[in-house]
Amino acid sequence: MSDEDKILKELIELMEDEFNGHLNFKVVPVNEFLNFVKDWLLGRSEYQVPKNEKTQRINQLYYTYMFGEEFMADKWEEVKLK
Repeated sequence: MSDEDKILKELIELMEDEFNGHLNFKVVPVNEFLNFVKDWLLGRSEYQVPKNEKTQRINQLYYTYMFGEEFMADKWEEVKLK
């Protein structure tokens, strides 16, 4: 399993846990899932974003998956949920 697949797997598991499995992310196409995560993190969805360790990890995994670890190495403070 590639690093990208591992990141996506953990991201899906954390989101499933965050929403108690009600949105069934495992059957949603990856692009649709990633768009949902982005909108949720940016506060553009109907669901409130709690500011906790799990959400920070979701945020970190999302940006790492989308842009890569090297690119994000010096940008974590910029994208950290506040």
